[in-house]
Amino acid sequence: KDIYLLPAITSSAPSDGGDPYNYFGFPYLMLSVYIFYIIGFLRKLLPIETASPIFVDATFVLMIKIFFLIFTIFDAILLYKILKHPTFKYSINSRSKVVLLFLLNPLIISDVIIWGQMDSILLFFMLLVIYFLLDNKHEYAWLSLLIFMLLKQTSFIIGIFMSFLLMLFYPKKSIIKGLPFG
Repeated sequence: KDIYLLPAITSSAPSDGGDPYNYFGFPYLMLSVYIFYIIGFLRKLLPIETASPIFVDATFVLMIKIFFLIFTIFDAILLYKILKHPTFKYSINSRSKVVLLFLLNPLIISDVIIWGQMDSILLFFMLLVIYFLLDNKHEYAWLSLLIFMLLKQTSFIIGIFMSFLLMLFYPKKSIIKGLPFG
């Protein structure tokens, strides 16, 4: 319960001390626990006291949002690198516009900065799969796909679909070579 409390803007947040997931348990998969644990550990190193254990620790929430914002910046960099690949014939100006549109997208801003969700990490690993596939590094693509699938339950369904696509469109030799990684 002390891993992460969402702010009191969700429908069920007023009940259960501001924790809308209290009756569901932790809504993420195993790798997410480690992410929140590391952020929580770093938070405890700061000498700032919270006003009350019932309310959301604003410093902790800010640290989580900054962490996810950093991943959003990594997403933009990776998106730029993918668009720079010779497969795509985008000019520097076009690539920059796409990245700028991504960063200024109201849904991205809302998801990362306002709501503080971890979708930027999911997107990072999905983009990493695409990046490694474009560079014919299938082992790393499988590893990135595995990490993607172990972060959040919703990514598991997309990951299974991506696994089938990888098996359909890439040589069997690269699949066998990449299976120990993912």
